[in-house]
Amino acid sequence: MHVVICFFVMSVSLLLKRVHFLSSVILAVVVVIIIVVVVVVVVVVVVVVVLVLVVVVVFDVICLVNVVAMLLLMLLCYCCCS
Repeated sequence: MHVVICFFVMSVSLLLKRVHFLSSVILAVVVVIIIVVVVVVVVVVVVVVVLVLVVVVVFDVICLVNVVAMLLLMLLCYCCCS
């Protein structure tokens, strides 16, 4: 009887160790997936922000060139007409 109880306790102990190992593996996989998702989201947000800033800067430069061109045209008209 003592041998059966010891065998049962050892079997349960091994089973618990395997369950603990599997839960550790699953937890590690979940943590890795969360880290990958966070990194991908951060990279996408940074890329979108950089693209928006580039578009805004290009638009501002185009507007500045248009303003300077209009001022030069007005100055040219003023010089020619007077």
